[in-house]
Formats: sequence, C-alpha cells, structure tokens
Amino acid sequence: MKKMMLIGLFALAVTCFGGTENFIITCGDYSFTISPKRCYTLELIKFQNKFVTSPNSMGGVVMAANQNLFVGSGHKEGGQENVEEIKLLLDGKEVQPEDNKNYTVEKASLLKKSKLLNLNLEHSINFSAAGIQEKIRLTGSGEQKIHLVYCFMYAMTPRADSEYLVKLGNGNLLDAKVTQDETFAIKNNVKWLAVHFPSDKRTVLLYFPKVIKGKGLASTLWQRKWYTKFYTMLDIPSMIDAKYDSGDMEGYVRVFETNSDNWKDSVEAQVSALDAIAN
Repeated sequence: MKKMMLIGLFALAVTCFGGTENFIITCGDYSFTISPKRCYTLELIKFQNKFVTSPNSMGGVVMAANQNLFVGSGHKEGGQENVEEIKLLLDGKEVQPEDNKNYTVEKASLLKKSKLLNLNLEHSINFSAAGIQEKIRLTGSGEQKIHLVYCFMYAMTPRADSEYLVKLGNGNLLDAKVTQDETFAIKNNVKWLAVHFPSDKRTVLLYFPKVIKGKGLASTLWQRKWYTKFYTMLDIPSMIDAKYDSGDMEGYVRVFETNSDNWKDSVEAQVSALDAIAN
C-alpha cells in the first residue's frame, strides 16, 4: 500500500502557509473545500449546500511533541508540516490544483506525502457522490518524541438539538444528546459514530472498518458552542524511531437525509452497506 500511494506523485515543495488558494471538489450533493495553505487539509464539507463541518475548521492529522505545541493541518505552534508531494486525480486524470477552482466530477482522489517533524504522513482521501473514504499511514524517519497524535478529525457544525449514537470498539451501543458545555464525550475506541441533526433533517456517520486503537481520550467528541468535533487520539509510543509504522488506518464519512423518527434505522442501513464494502 505504501509503495502504491507514492507512485506517480509529482513533487510540490510547499510549506503550510505559503501555498495557493482553496479549491473545491463537488461530487453529487457534496462539496469539499481543500486548503493548500493548511497543508492540503480538507477544510470544509457541505451537503446539499449546507455546512456539515464548521468553516475554517482544522481536519487531517495533528501531532504534538510536547503539550500544546501542535504541528500539522495548519497548526504551527510546534513547527510546520512540510508537504513534500501531492497528487490530485479527477475522474482518473491527474491535474495540478488551481486557485479558487471548483471541480465538478464523479470521483476524485487527493494523495499527500508530508512530514510532521520526524513523523512521516501518507494521507489519501477519495471523494464521490457517496461521501469520503480516508486512509492514513504514519511512519518514523528518525527519533521523535510524541506527546499525542490526533487523526480523523471532523469539526461538525453545532446544533443545540443534535444527538448521537455510537458503537464502541467492544460492541456496546451508547446514545446521548450533544451538549455545548466544553466537555469531551465518549472517550473510548469507536467502530462508528452517528450524529443526528434534527433541525437540518440529516445525520453524519463516521465509520471505521477496523477499530483504531486510541489512548487518553481515545475517540471523543469535543462539545463546544462553535463545533462538535470528533477526534481520535492515536495509541502511539511516546518515542518513535525509523522503525515505527502505524499500518493503514481507514475511515468513511457519510451524510444522509433523516428525520427524528427514523434516523437510527437509517444509520443501521448505512452501516450495513459500509460493512459490505469494507469487509
């Protein structure tokens, strides 16, 4: 997988803050905004022209060697992510991203190779009318202290009436209302998470074919007034070297219309469909 992701990448030496302007990929009911200035991070998701994630939110992968000194996806407190190579495929054709361009396609892929200090990142996102498939792989390029790594981050638009249903890594189901009180919910390994937004009549599903093992907060929802943000705090050694390899990690995002009477049934159907694809 690692070799396949690197074949054909064209060199594009950029820093997080010296890149070009945003561009948009539109597939069916979805539009996806990519920010070169934030290291080619998926900055915004819309569905049927409504915000799914909050504008200017930071997704992607973030690492901190020390507490609060973050690197990656636009964070520069602890250094800058160095984007070494990027590849954009639109309906199977490789193109170089253009400033402020809106690409309307059936499918697209964005593949990135970058460095977060001595932590190598290979990150691919496949876009389609069905949603997103995201793959992440982390490897070491030398000794590196690690305080934490966040991955699969989605800052969903806050709604006072939203609620969630989550299947934990141990198979248990939990459901609760989303608060906006600055607390962290779930704090466990997650197989999938569905957040229902009654006022928007839609549900967002985050699905992981293989449970990603976390530590600390593990997989969590940070419940804030300006976003409801999902994180996975990766279970990674506090010191890595060139032998470190996380292996491939994979996640899916689906957004679909629902109402308060049937949203959990709709989630079950979506999960079953993803089970069939992923397994």
